[in-house]
Amino acid sequence: MNPISPLLSIRPRQQPHLNLSVLLDHGSLKNRISRWSLYIGSALLFTLILLTIVRGAVNGQRWQKKLTERLKRIPSAEAVQILYANCDGQSYRLGRTDRLQTVHIGSGPHNSLRINDKSIAPRHIRIQRVKKRLSLTNLAPAPVAVNGSALKPRRRKSLTLPALIRLSDSVTLKLETRPELPGKDAKPQKELNNERES
Repeated sequence: MNPISPLLSIRPRQQPHLNLSVLLDHGSLKNRISRWSLYIGSALLFTLILLTIVRGAVNGQRWQKKLTERLKRIPSAEAVQILYANCDGQSYRLGRTDRLQTVHIGSGPHNSLRINDKSIAPRHIRIQRVKKRLSLTNLAPAPVAVNGSALKPRRRKSLTLPALIRLSDSVTLKLETRPELPGKDAKPQKELNNERES
């Protein structure tokens, strides 16, 4: 037995115990947080880049559409077409199809094309552009025949060229287009406001 009394025994001073497992867990938690922060940051950056690409593509399509529409408005050399009216072997130039506004044909003095015939009304027909297409309106009191089908008075019809228009029993008009290249001196047989004698 130990001769020293238990009351007089001196116990060594205890050192604070370091729990290495807690420290290791704390370090791994930091690593996990930093790792997840890296993942989230990368995902946000990737999403931002993707949204930027999509937005650029959408804007690019819009600009391409606008550019295409503007280019369509510029007539090319092959697209320039001139509308002519042929009657009794004579040709009358009515104008460019892409710039044609309104053309009146009749026996009156204020028509674009005057046809001096008793069977023709003072304002017989009107040709105009409607939504980028040519249309014909019958202004006469009697029907006119457009490519074989009757068009009643005050009615309008889209034109499919070439068109054969029977204004009356004695007058038939043929509308057609002919290409004209810019720079060439086009010399039509007849210009607007010229009379066609019966």
